[in-house]
Amino acid sequence: MSIAIMVHKEANGVNGGALNPAAVADKFYVRKLNVQLANQVESQLVFDGSAYSFTLPPGTYRIDASFTINTNSASADIGYCVGLYNLTTATFEVYTGGTEAILAATGYTKKNASVCNETIYLRGQFTVSSSNKTYQIMHKCSDIGAGQSIWFCGFNDQMTGANVNGAVASQFYAFVKIGRET
Repeated sequence: MSIAIMVHKEANGVNGGALNPAAVADKFYVRKLNVQLANQVESQLVFDGSAYSFTLPPGTYRIDASFTINTNSASADIGYCVGLYNLTTATFEVYTGGTEAILAATGYTKKNASVCNETIYLRGQFTVSSSNKTYQIMHKCSDIGAGQSIWFCGFNDQMTGANVNGAVASQFYAFVKIGRET
């Protein structure tokens, strides 16, 4: 199986991004994928880090992905959902041979601490049948109330002195692996 790996990467100490969920409740937003770490699918997978998208040719694929989300309030409750969105057809991608959309397990978290990242997993198999299709990861959060905000794509680990292989460690907020089966 050939694979491609795309991530949301920020410099050490930089948060993944924030928004006011009261203004955007029940809307899906694009998750940032700005760096491609590997591409064994070669010229067949086209990654666009500025549009946070990737294009796949016909074939059968597996997605294995994880994402962080965070509220920055001790009293905030949050519901969330992540899915694989087909930009070409303007629909969420469905499992191969099925009709159910490929969505992560939806969640609801009640915060008891002021900063806590949650991890969301998205996994599934899908088929691009006839022509190239372009995808994004879409994310939705519930309304947690006026004055609250979400570090929508994660809060940094504040390990500014952490060195990995002689360099300051980067922050990773999303990890997407696409494997081509056929």
